[in-house]
Amino acid sequence: MYKFFIILILLTITNCVTLKAPPYSLSKQNIIDAKKIKTKYPNLKIKLGEFRETSAIKVYCNGINDIKANPDFATYIKEGIRDELEVAEVYDEGANIVLSGKVSFLPSKILTGKRKFVVDVTLNNKVNYSVESDFNPIWIILNGCPYDKEKLLPTIQTLIGEILNHPEFQSFIAETK
Repeated sequence: MYKFFIILILLTITNCVTLKAPPYSLSKQNIIDAKKIKTKYPNLKIKLGEFRETSAIKVYCNGINDIKANPDFATYIKEGIRDELEVAEVYDEGANIVLSGKVSFLPSKILTGKRKFVVDVTLNNKVNYSVESDFNPIWIILNGCPYDKEKLLPTIQTLIGEILNHPEFQSFIAETK
């Protein structure tokens, strides 16, 4: 009986700090938006530079822990952007426009569990802007652990839409055409 409780505690802690990211699913709206850009600028090609995390989501979950994702959040976002740009026929490794990003998290508001993903976007190491999206998983009340990994996908899709539709992105493309 004692071993059962130890195993249960270990599984709870392990499950708590690692968030298995669901497979990325393309956003129809993001692809439509990228295709509109492609229609306006037919020769437009974009490649992706480095995406990295600058901070971790901290939670009180059987003690203070970081939420980690597999793959990490920066890789998940970069792969999502790449997939959507490829479908819209805008992605090209030989492109002269390089989109990079730093992924961070705004801490939770007290008692709400609400956190925000923030991506600081850089275009050709010249133009910088930030986008953000709420990440509000369902929390297990007893131990404060994030439970609903399915909230991750719409959060990332929203971030990608914000990146592609940001006025700084649009004006940079217009100037670079």
